[in-house]
Parts: sequence; C-alpha cells; structure tokens
Amino acid sequence: MKKKARRRPAQSRPTLTTPPTKAAQPAPPVRTALPRQYYLDNLRWACVLWLIPMHAISFFVLIRPGASAMFFLRSVLYFPWWMRLLLVIAGMSTVFSLKKRTLGTYLRERVQKLLLPFIAAYICFIPLSMYCLAVGQGYTDGLGHFLLSPSTMWEYIKLLPLWHLWFLAALIICSIATAPLYKLYEQKVLASQKPARKPLPLVALILLFVLPFLASGRLQFLASPLSVGESLAWFILGLFVLSNPATLAHMEKHRWSLLGVAVLATVLSYSPIAQLLKLPPPFDQLFTFLHAWTAIIALLALGKHSWNGHGKVAAYLQDSSFAFYLFHFLVVFALGLLTIQITHENVWLSCLLTIALSYPLTFLFYEIVRRIPGLRFLFAIKR
Repeated sequence: MKKKARRRPAQSRPTLTTPPTKAAQPAPPVRTALPRQYYLDNLRWACVLWLIPMHAISFFVLIRPGASAMFFLRSVLYFPWWMRLLLVIAGMSTVFSLKKRTLGTYLRERVQKLLLPFIAAYICFIPLSMYCLAVGQGYTDGLGHFLLSPSTMWEYIKLLPLWHLWFLAALIICSIATAPLYKLYEQKVLASQKPARKPLPLVALILLFVLPFLASGRLQFLASPLSVGESLAWFILGLFVLSNPATLAHMEKHRWSLLGVAVLATVLSYSPIAQLLKLPPPFDQLFTFLHAWTAIIALLALGKHSWNGHGKVAAYLQDSSFAFYLFHFLVVFALGLLTIQITHENVWLSCLLTIALSYPLTFLFYEIVRRIPGLRFLFAIKR
C-alpha cells in the first residue's frame, strides 16, 4: 500500500492571501579571527628572554672597558638574526591584527600598546638605568643630583639615547608606515586574486636578503642598532612575503634544506673568506645579511613544524614577554651595580649572578605592576 503523504498544517500551507516569501538574502561577510600561530609566540618570547644575558654582558663591558674577553663574548653571542627575527615576526603578526581590525582601530591600538608604553618606559626606566651605569663608571653623587642635573644625565644618555627601546620605536614607525599599504594591498591584490597564492621558490626566497642589505644604513635614527630603512625592510618581509601560507608550508617542507643553507651562510660570515675578498663597504656585510636572513627563515620553518605547541608555561611567557622586555633593562643594570660591589670587582662572577637573578626579579616586577590598574594600562599589560 502506498503511504499517504503527511498533510501540512494549515498555517504552513500557501493560500491566496499569503504573501510570496522573499528569497533568502546572503548573510554579510563576517570577519573571523585567523588561527593563532603559536610557533611565532614561542620564538618571540625565546628571543626576549635572551635579552638578559646580552644586556648583562653589555653592562659590564661598559663599566669595565678593559675586559676584552667579555667584549669578545658579547660579539659572539650577539647573533645577527636575533633582533631581526623579532622584526620579521612582528610583520607576520601584523597580518593577523589587520585581518580583524579596521585601519583606524589598528592605528589607535598601536598608540595605546606601543607609543604609550614607550614614553612611560623611557621616562621611568632610562634615567634610573643610566644612574646605575654612571655609578659603575665612578660617579659619586647621589641619585637626586643625577636626576636634577640634565647635563650630567645627558652625558650618559646621548651615546645611545633610545637604549633597548629602539626596538619599540622601530615597531611604532614600521606599523604606522606599512599598515595603510597592507590594507591597500589586501583590497586591490588579494581580493582580485581568486586562486590561492602560490609559494615563493626557495631560491627567490633566499635571495630576498638583498632587500634589507640595500636598506641598511638608510634613515639612521638616534644611533639605533638598525636604521629605520633596514627595520622597515625586515618588517615588510614578514608582512608581505612570509604571511603567505603557501610559502610557509613550502618552507616547512624544505626546513632541513633551509637549515643547511643557514649553516653554510653562518660559516661564510664568520670565516676569513669575507676578509680575503676585501669587499668595500657596505658589501663587506653581504655575508652577514645572508647569514641573518637564512637563519630567520630556517628558524621559522623549524618552529612551524616542531614548536607550534601551547602550554601553560608558554602562555605565561607570551603574555609577559612585552612587559619583560620593558622592565628587564633597569633590573639588569641595578643588579649589575649591586653584584659588582658584593663580589669585590669580580666581573665574571658578578655577570653570572646578574643573569641568574634578573629572570626571577623581572618576573616579580611584572607580577607587581600587572596588579596595579593604572600601571597596567600605562605599560599595556593584559589583565
């Protein structure tokens, strides 16, 4: 027997008086957050933690210029790719911010999260850090006299006026300069490009080290380690090149090849070959930039494959890394001054003690500041 069709309720049956239903309109596009790339966070906080030994060694080199062995150690441990990797990661992370924010919102956040902490940290920490350095070099007057004597304080600040905050200044300039360009690029290029973006060939990717090399020394700003031009070049490489998922997947696939190229470039940069070639400036830095760029893309490829996890410790280090960067400088200089007096001028023991104690004390300082609402806002610390 055939089953009778179920009769629809009266209110659902169309009648002559029922107005025709309108066709369903497609929902407006909704901005969705991109999946977080935890390997970028992990590489970022690892680079930030490395600031402590570097600035501890730098402090003792400044107060004891004759310590040639320590000066050599600082030169060896100051990897060419270290701070440049942070600029590349900042450029890659900017894509995630701009994908879910309008340009105006993004620029307002840069003021709150970068410019305001920069001003606050410079006013609060740099003069105190310079006082520690001055005492280490033989200054005998008190802190009040130092702070109230602009000419004396300027003698210590003028050699490198931004100190560790040069990186924050570079981020401010790079963010403001490139965000409108990326928005235009996203609208005009990405929107009109229906097929997926193709990966950049490895040879072309490696040769991109020429861009920051050509930009090095351009627009030097207040004696920063990297010029504005070079900082922009590294930031742009992360923003426009390494933000391509296809290129990142290609890098991850060939990570061991990239690591081999990076090792070879490292050997070339430290070998006597560069000296034997007697290249004129600035071409004498060619192998250094090749070393830096190949190390960066190799670390990103290896990190994407093997260090994309996320645990409680990594989450804490990521949340505290920005404040750690702001606070560590004063902690290192104050501990350096204290330990050199306790150890009776034993520079190496003082340096080891400074490094060992700076980590817990910087995190303690961070925990105190983040519990004070006004200071938390001032230094852009998350709740």
